[in-house]
Amino acid sequence: MGLGVVGIFLPLLPTTPFLLLALWCFARSSQRFHDWLYHHPRLGGPLRQWRDHRVVPPRAKFLAVSMMAASWCLLAFVLAVKAWVLLLVGAILASVSLYLVTRPSRVPGV
Repeated sequence: MGLGVVGIFLPLLPTTPFLLLALWCFARSSQRFHDWLYHHPRLGGPLRQWRDHRVVPPRAKFLAVSMMAASWCLLAFVLAVKAWVLLLVGAILASVSLYLVTRPSRVPGV
């Protein structure tokens, strides 16, 4: 949970995977924390939309894909890495980006 909150403020640390993992763990360990996270004023709405409809809001898609592109550019142009690492990371980031942009952006029927 802590890494997810820190990821809100640090561009290179992902927020969503850590929050989804925390939610999954809370569902199996503490109903109180699970309910707290689901009803949180800032984090609860997107988590419920994902659970119920597999929706990723447009702003989240834009930020995620932008940060992945920026991370890859940092890797490619600032850090000295081997070409195969660059290709592997690029393929993984492209796959995740493709998955994200093909998710619905709005709750159906709303």
